[in-house]
Amino acid sequence: MRFYNKTGEHWLGLREGDVVGKTMEEAFGLDVVADVQPHIDAAMSGHLTTYERLANFPKKGVRWVRGQLVPDRREDGTVAGIYTVLTDIHDDVMMRESLQKQERQLRLFTDNIPESIVYVDTDRRYKFVNNAFLAQRGKARHEVIGKTSAEVLGREAADLAAPFVKKALSGEAVVYERLVDTVGAGLRWHRINTVPDIAPNGRVQGLYVVGTDIHEIRSAHVELETSEAELRSAMESLPYPMAKMQSPHSIKPSRVKR
Repeated sequence: MRFYNKTGEHWLGLREGDVVGKTMEEAFGLDVVADVQPHIDAAMSGHLTTYERLANFPKKGVRWVRGQLVPDRREDGTVAGIYTVLTDIHDDVMMRESLQKQERQLRLFTDNIPESIVYVDTDRRYKFVNNAFLAQRGKARHEVIGKTSAEVLGREAADLAAPFVKKALSGEAVVYERLVDTVGAGLRWHRINTVPDIAPNGRVQGLYVVGTDIHEIRSAHVELETSEAELRSAMESLPYPMAKMQSPHSIKPSRVKR
């Protein structure tokens, strides 16, 4: 060791005299050196090397650090030594792990609900899809992520949704119903909720799209309308007057056939 700064003294609790002139093993211990030895070897062979590790510092406790090893080259290009710079990244790593945990929890939730959920950017490229969407379309995730809706759903389906997408990209939530060609179940009615993802600066940066299968509800509604129409037709063809009484005893006459 040829150089050791004051920050190192503060972090490691070792004075300059305890480090300078010693080997790395003597100064920092065999376990520490063994952990980073592959990176030291790479730097000594002339490669800029970066690593991250969890280290125990007497003055700071257990912290995540990023080490950068920079070769010090002689004029002839050979490596004379390496500079080592440590950066405390503990807070960044903790935040990253927290976000990854939240993402896993969100994925667990979205992948276990029957509604299809996707997120597309302003170019209508898929950035997130759940299992329900993949099952309905008969696709694997790698066949969807990064692709456009036209590439995944087909040009005709994408064009049908285009007016609603355009409206949502203007910043307005949109709800509409359409037939979706699903794998194994054929054409089924879905209610599509499209919500813009609006950035702090007010610009739309993507769309959340949730599809809910309403085929049975829609079919039942059509059957009910058909039954009501048939009943009215039958009542209208009767040869005598009819009336429907509602509380409080108001009468709605039906048309009379003469």
